Amino acid sequence: ATEAQQTDAHVRHEEQFQVTDILSGRICPELHGRPEYLDMLGYNYYYNNQWVVHTNQFLDWQQLTVNARFIQLHKLLAAAHTRYGCPIVVTETSHPKEDRPRWIKMVGAECELALKAGLPLWGVCWYPILDRPDWDNLNNWHQSGLWDGECTPGHSPRHLHLATATALWQVQDDLAKILI
Repeated sequence: ATEAQQTDAHVRHEEQFQVTDILSGRICPELHGRPEYLDMLGYNYYYNNQWVVHTNQFLDWQQLTVNARFIQLHKLLAAAHTRYGCPIVVTETSHPKEDRPRWIKMVGAECELALKAGLPLWGVCWYPILDRPDWDNLNNWHQSGLWDGECTPGHSPRHLHLATATALWQVQDDLAKILI
């Protein structure tokens, strides 16, 4: 990437903190933000949260070892904690279809790294827990929940996605061991 592209990417990265910077009083003092307004921070983390500025090409989370631009979750959480000094919650995460188990295992491993580094990570929310349709196209179901099932009037079968549930149970067990 060119120096201009790197600068632009840095500016875009910083823009995601504007609201929290205002609430905490770091910027726009005329709005009377204060650090004590932040008791914890919530961050959504999805497979498509990181992309190349201007092309909107997603950075492939499955290619971590070959894609130096992709920033691992535990590093993003550490940077947010350094910036604001607050406990953290991953307020939404999931992945559609067959990669759900791999995603939850990766998120679990990242949470383990964050906890071992001493970060105050208070929790993670898998969203949606029940499959749901796309916001813009109610006929497109994501299959990103722990349970799948397209609801129709008068009938809403739900089926546990066993591979995702098994991955979740394993991650919970692994994290419980380090929290004891």
